[in-house]
This record gives sequence, structure tokens and C-alpha cells, in this order.
Amino acid sequence: MRALVRTIVTVVALACTGVATAADTYDGPIMRRPNLLVADIPTALKVYRDILGFTVSGIVPSPPGAVTYDIYKVPPEAKLRFMFLSAGEQQRIIALTEVKGAKLPKQVDGYTDSIIIEVQRDLGAMQTALKAEGLDVGEMIPLTDPSGAKRRDMSFTDHDGHRVVLYQMDKAN
Repeated sequence: MRALVRTIVTVVALACTGVATAADTYDGPIMRRPNLLVADIPTALKVYRDILGFTVSGIVPSPPGAVTYDIYKVPPEAKLRFMFLSAGEQQRIIALTEVKGAKLPKQVDGYTDSIIIEVQRDLGAMQTALKAEGLDVGEMIPLTDPSGAKRRDMSFTDHDGHRVVLYQMDKAN
């Protein structure tokens, strides 16, 4: 409720001051967040909150018939609830949707997509923790991008089959 009130106050203040917003001058797409289907939110949080360091918004049940059922072809008898993950000032940048009472959609052979996350914490410690969680974790790969900046990349597969790429920029850059 407070967020709604804050939004209304902001819109009214902008309307009264005549200050243009990005939405007033930009008519292209706005990227919001990827959504990952998970079998169990507490299990997913071991990775995304406890190891990677995202902060969590509250868990919210999805109403029956919500568009999420159609997007992911989840049967109507399944119970869905979702939550958002934030990173510092970047609010609600990943959504996790838990599916209970139905199987998650089948993963295809190989990976058709991934999420890519730049990390600020110790990437080596994350790699160790992810392996201890029993996940499929790749090796650390040193890379140099076209600008000459150096970084280290590694990937892992979470408990629900999502491929995640982590990278860390060399602090000397």
C-alpha cells in the first residue's frame, strides 16, 4: 500500500511541476526482469540469496488464472507464488516463481538461455559454495574483453536447471 501511495504522490508531483519523465520522451521497450520457474523457493534462496547475495522481497501468491499459467503452460490446479530479488539499488531485477502441485516444464537438451550476473563478492568463494550445494559448476575462465578489461567467468546450473553465468571484473581495470 505504501508503494502505491508513493507512486501516486510521485505521479501527482510530476504532473504539477510539469517535469517530463523518461516515459514521456521514450516510446521503446523497457526491460524489467527475467522470471525463473522453481520447484521450491527455500531451495532456490540457498543459491540466489545465501551464495550470490541477492536480497529478497516478500513471497506473494499468484491468483488463479494469472497470465503466468498461460506463459509457462502450467496446469490450472498448480499453486504458484512468486518473489523478487534485488541487488543494491537495482530493485526487483529477477523474479522467482514457485510451482507446487505440478511438474516444472521439461528442460530441453542443452541450454537455450541463461542469465548473466556480474558479482562483486569473491567469485572463488561462490564457486566453492555452489559446488558444496551439489550443483553442476564450471571452471573459472579468465577472459579479456575487446576493451582490454580482464575478468573471470564461470557458470553453474541451479537446482531447477537454469544456467547462470557469473563474472567478476578484475579490480585493477
